[in-house]
Amino acid sequence: MSAELKVLIRGLAHNDRAQRDDAVQQLSKWIKSHFSDLKSDVREDGAMMKLWKGLFYCFWMSDKQELQMELASRLSGLVLTIPEELVPIYLSSFYETLGVNWNSLDQYR
Repeated sequence: MSAELKVLIRGLAHNDRAQRDDAVQQLSKWIKSHFSDLKSDVREDGAMMKLWKGLFYCFWMSDKQELQMELASRLSGLVLTIPEELVPIYLSSFYETLGVNWNSLDQYR
């Protein structure tokens, strides 16, 4: 996994909203320019799972309903920028991340 992706994932899970928002914006740009490079690394080093863990915590840190709705809209739009052959891995990583962390969700999420 690239150092750039690691920085993005840390930014997504940051407790400061401005840094999370910046990371989501950077991630969108990063996906458009680098996501095809992940094809060989996706399964080997768990890059997609790590990405989804960061996205999970990005959403987790958004406590207010308006913020959650805005973020959900932005994140759902990311799937349209992913190369078609990686969409199944992207979505299965989402479901696996959600399945692993489902019990930790509280009433506000």
